[in-house]
Amino acid sequence: MVRNLVDMEAAYLSASFFREIVAAESYSFDPTRAKPAFVTLNGELLFEKRYENLAPTDAHLQRIADHVSSYLQIVRSQLLATVPKAIVHQMVSPAKSTLLEEFQAMVAGKDETQLRRLINESEDIAVQREEVKKKGRAAVQQEEVKKKLVLLKKAAGEVSAFIKSFVLALELELGNMRRLF
Repeated sequence: MVRNLVDMEAAYLSASFFREIVAAESYSFDPTRAKPAFVTLNGELLFEKRYENLAPTDAHLQRIADHVSSYLQIVRSQLLATVPKAIVHQMVSPAKSTLLEEFQAMVAGKDETQLRRLINESEDIAVQREEVKKKGRAAVQQEEVKKKLVLLKKAAGEVSAFIKSFVLALELELGNMRRLF
């Protein structure tokens, strides 16, 4: 498991990380910007290191070594954070499934009174739970009735409007017929 985590972290090694370091290094001396906190494996801040006392090729190689050391420090800190979590996960997962299986075996086939006894539910609490259930059902039914009443009122308004327009049309037609005769 730990080997898998190490392999996973090793897969993150890419040139983009080192490009970010070089980019951050280029503006690290700008006093208006916050300094990034890249730390090497021996605890030195990467951008506070100076290479002026080294030969140019040695300075370049030392800078590369410090960049790799900074990357390895990041990987190390990620492993320090994830390995304990992975270990706990590997310990808790089987325990959880075992407990769940035991609980299902204990509860399977029990009737309501036996289940109440298992959860130590008193009769008073059971009565209150049933009352709350009934109130909840009544509230849902009441909401459904309200929705139906709203729809009925809307339908009544539409029917009334239709009848009024129909009566007006009939009156107009009757008026037209009276004029003809």
